[in-house]
Amino acid sequence: MTIQISKPLITEHPEYYRYYIGLVPSEDLISELVNQRKLFADFIDQLTPEKLNYRYAEGKWTIAQVIQHLLDTERIFSYRMLNFVRHGLMEIPGFNQNEFADHVDSSLRSKQSFIEEFTAVRDSTIEFLKSLTVDETLLQGKANNTLVSVRSMGYMAYGHIAHHARVIEEKYL
Repeated sequence: MTIQISKPLITEHPEYYRYYIGLVPSEDLISELVNQRKLFADFIDQLTPEKLNYRYAEGKWTIAQVIQHLLDTERIFSYRMLNFVRHGLMEIPGFNQNEFADHVDSSLRSKQSFIEEFTAVRDSTIEFLKSLTVDETLLQGKANNTLVSVRSMGYMAYGHIAHHARVIEEKYL
């Protein structure tokens, strides 16, 4: 049986998470992640190869780089959650998103490869969260020098995608 993972309290995460967590439409995190998986895969599918490699200003990422950033970040959220639940590393450093972007050539990727990878990464996140107990979702550790709960990172996985999808719609399309 899958548990209901309700929205975290404001004491469970840094203040800047509030915006992202606020983008999650309901308190049913698993259902929202499942729905977003299809919506975001469809969103990627409507992009042309030219649009994938478009940047709206000099020095800004292309849409392909943004999608790669989303994939990398969701993997990092999952890694952090896994550590906190399994009592592994309880303090995990932050990561430099720009350095990550500098070390991958996203322009070589097709939209189909992004869709397949996003679906796999999201499925992994969903299945991990479905395996947890309510108490495990409340566990906390330090990530990027701030205390954060497992469920906060689960909500961030959704909110981070929602945020960047909005940015792409507003500035790239």
